[in-house]
Amino acid sequence: MDNSVSIIVPVYNSEKLLSRSIDSVLSQPGSSEIEIILVDDGSTDGSAAICDRYAAENNNIKVIHQANGGVSAARNTGIKAAASDYLLFLDSDDYYEPGAFEKLFEGEAADLVCFDYCVNGDGNGVLDKKFEKSLYQKSEFDDTLYRVMVFDTSFYSSCNKMFKRSIVVENGVEFPPGVKYGEDMIFVYTYIRYISSFKFIRDCLYCYMLDQSTAISSLNKSYEHCYEQFLWLRDYFGTLECDSDFLIGECEGLFVFRTILALEQAGEELRLFDSIKYIKSILNNDDFFNGYKKYNYTEFRTKHDEIMYGLINKKRTVLLALFFKFNKLRSKLLR
Repeated sequence: MDNSVSIIVPVYNSEKLLSRSIDSVLSQPGSSEIEIILVDDGSTDGSAAICDRYAAENNNIKVIHQANGGVSAARNTGIKAAASDYLLFLDSDDYYEPGAFEKLFEGEAADLVCFDYCVNGDGNGVLDKKFEKSLYQKSEFDDTLYRVMVFDTSFYSSCNKMFKRSIVVENGVEFPPGVKYGEDMIFVYTYIRYISSFKFIRDCLYCYMLDQSTAISSLNKSYEHCYEQFLWLRDYFGTLECDSDFLIGECEGLFVFRTILALEQAGEELRLFDSIKYIKSILNNDDFFNGYKKYNYTEFRTKHDEIMYGLINKKRTVLLALFFKFNKLRSKLLR
């Protein structure tokens, strides 16, 4: 390899899949030149021993044991310990596809390299159709990169991207400690503030293993997370050299749409009293309510949409909760 790479792997109680992750790096051509940093974040299973065994057998593997502080703290520890020109992040239950590293440095260089990934080994790229070409300069970001950043949550991941360590270190870019939702997005988007070029590799080089048992986000936090994300993005694009009015408007539209989904989910899944309380908290959010009222619906796709729109506009919390309960019951009866 012509360039040095450090791969940072946060490890926490992942003894079942950890070896596959590490082996996916060691099996790459030229892997002996890759620095692998395993950050054991207070594991209580056999993960720490697996890390130590690999380090004893491979001179390019470094192990750091620390008290449990979460994935952001583990990655930040890895960044501080890294010595290479470029940084990659590998989750301990995921893995790289064969030949991945040979493709990372093909063609022109860029400040940020993003490569496609698949989910659960299905081989289908997630970002394949998001970018029309491979290399973009900063003058092109408004119509390309920034729009993907707004519209596509699949771009948030830090694991399908290669970062210049110099840009990370010189600008103090880090994963936000204590943030449990959206820490990848914050790191990636903060880094993008300081780049001048972006490269997309269409090949699926990374396999993300989705645990179906934990794939569904908590209802009690779905709206709150969505709102926190919207506020962060509104501030972010407001201070970026970009078409901020358009991008913030699109962020608002997505926030409204996702919040409506949270409203319906709350109405259907929570007990009536809890759903009324939850729906009320959403309708009392001025950012949501004012954003929702901007959408002047003159034609409704369904009667359901028309009724829901009217109840939200009038803040009829109890009727809205009952409406969602009725629709859930009606759907069951019609099956």
